[in-house]
Amino acid sequence: MENPRQITCEQYPLSKKKILKKSISTISAAVIILLSLLLLPLLFKIAFHSAFSALVPESAVALFSGVGVFLVILAIIVTGLEVLYQYWYFKTYFYDLTENVLIIRKNPITPAEISIPYEKLQDVYLDQDFIDRVLKIYDLHISSATVTSGKAAHIDGLDIDNAMKLKALILAKMEENSLKVNS
Repeated sequence: MENPRQITCEQYPLSKKKILKKSISTISAAVIILLSLLLLPLLFKIAFHSAFSALVPESAVALFSGVGVFLVILAIIVTGLEVLYQYWYFKTYFYDLTENVLIIRKNPITPAEISIPYEKLQDVYLDQDFIDRVLKIYDLHISSATVTSGKAAHIDGLDIDNAMKLKALILAKMEENSLKVNS
């Protein structure tokens, strides 16, 4: 019995660092909010309580501190939900090199799929933004003459080995397809 074809995203999986990359903006915003909320009650108490101690009741300072604690808890919950969502996104991310097309499927809530025939592909390249460089992961971009490919045709969160192997596979498929068309 012949072995079934292995799906590309199983052979060349994304790095789990992708979850961190996608969560970093939410996490950093939550950290800034947490630090601000932890410092605001202290600053409020120092600035206003000593200057206007007769005008500002102690209950106002306590209430402000209570709201700060609530917002800190809320920031922690939102950050946790973001990390869980990114884990779900990571688990449902799909890409495959079939005989004739490259398929990329993303987004667990509103799934979007792009299928690009190899004869339409024009370029394949790797890039990194600052966070990618820190995490040592790469984005593999595939471009064609369509607007959709510019937005959706990329596989982000690959380690260097898988990124290079995928790039070589796609280039080989493009070359193979070019030979078929020209013969």
